[in-house]
Amino acid sequence: MNATNVATKAQLFDEMHAKGSVLNGWDAVLNLSVSHLAKRMHRQWPAAPDGTRQLTLLSAHPAQVQAQGAAQRRIGQMQIELGAPQVALLAGQPVLAVDFPVQRVQGRSGALTGAAGMARALPMLSALANDASVAWDTPAAVDVPTRPDAKLSVQLPLRVVRAPSGSASVPPVFELLLDVAGATAVAQQLPAAAGDGGALAREALNTLGGTDGRLLLATVDGSTQANCRALQPHTVALHTVSTASGQQLLQMHFALGDTPAPQDTGVDLGEPVPITDGMDWSLLFGSQKVFQDLVAPGFNARSKHVQLTAAPPQGDQRAWFLQTKNRMYFQGTVDWGNAMPPVAQQAQLGLNFTGSPRQGLLVSAFADPGATVNLEFGVQQNYPVQCAGQAGQQTVAFAGSTATVAAPGVAEKTFKPYLDQILSQEIRGDLDATSLEPLAAFAIRTIRFPGDEAVIDAVQIPGDLVMVGDLQPDKAG
Repeated sequence: MNATNVATKAQLFDEMHAKGSVLNGWDAVLNLSVSHLAKRMHRQWPAAPDGTRQLTLLSAHPAQVQAQGAAQRRIGQMQIELGAPQVALLAGQPVLAVDFPVQRVQGRSGALTGAAGMARALPMLSALANDASVAWDTPAAVDVPTRPDAKLSVQLPLRVVRAPSGSASVPPVFELLLDVAGATAVAQQLPAAAGDGGALAREALNTLGGTDGRLLLATVDGSTQANCRALQPHTVALHTVSTASGQQLLQMHFALGDTPAPQDTGVDLGEPVPITDGMDWSLLFGSQKVFQDLVAPGFNARSKHVQLTAAPPQGDQRAWFLQTKNRMYFQGTVDWGNAMPPVAQQAQLGLNFTGSPRQGLLVSAFADPGATVNLEFGVQQNYPVQCAGQAGQQTVAFAGSTATVAAPGVAEKTFKPYLDQILSQEIRGDLDATSLEPLAAFAIRTIRFPGDEAVIDAVQIPGDLVMVGDLQPDKAG
């Protein structure tokens, strides 16, 4: 992999901010590095201390009656040593390609005589490798010349299946699998003594797939979102991508809640996983889903006065954002005594909460057209999303800053104190208390990796919301 320093968190956040919504209509997308898929396969078929994997193949020839009248069955043994595999994703296809170099082949033959030997069935051949009743022609296996390009090539389809639930009312559970039973395996450039490679391929696939011919890579459990129907997955689609820096990624696309699944797949990002910063995955949530179905309803249920709504992209804002639904209304009268009639002044002030590549949501004020007083407030306040807690129990929440408000002219004395109070007390308190727990739960509990635990490293809202993290051995597993 020829990754360069463009695959960083800073680059990812900048790119997402510049492009706005990047999910092509999907509610969430998990980007997973191929290195994790390789690690899962290595765990299923661990290497020896020297990094190799060995397979022993045995064959038996039909029994023959010797001159002395004794029956004899010839036995062949082939020991094949495979080196560290090269693992890759096929471009545009949900297929994992694995090449095992054949580093060494050793063989020997022998004879199995007597009634007991004749009674052995072929499935029992595996017990013969160290059987004392076998008379081997040589005391140890001998090297069989091999070519440098000898290898076992395996193509393993990746599939998402919905686990049977028995009830339509039960939230779905999806499984991401390596379909070993549907794999193809071809041995190339094996020595003639090793046969056509069919037995080697079968043994390798049996080892990778276990008893049911499949290898579980991840589960997606909708029941973990029982309290947040809007984040329950109902459709999962796979896509593979190779980035300019050499990353190979598996992407899992999610349609959540009542959102229909779009036709397109893929993410409009050049480097979705910041592997230069040591990350294994990124999880993207669409800004419409986050603001419309999670943040705005949660905030509005708490707030006594201010209400928020999710606003679609407009102008320079290329992703969905939050906006106050009810404006703050200011009015007053300027009395000039007998010099002229009193002048009524009024204005309606609204607030926007928009994404940024570094600071979370940025607050800005705007006045509705028709105001008779200048309310061009300068507001400095932001709402980053902070992650806290130990691995497996992490939480995410807004952590708003104290607002700083600058106001020109008459607004400084009349309206600024009210805006200070609303921003720093009411809005800040309610937005910080708005639950983002379903987002953290999606990353660490809805999606689960056998033997590993997703650890959130950072959360940002450049436009769409993004989490990045790594996968660590599950201490509870």
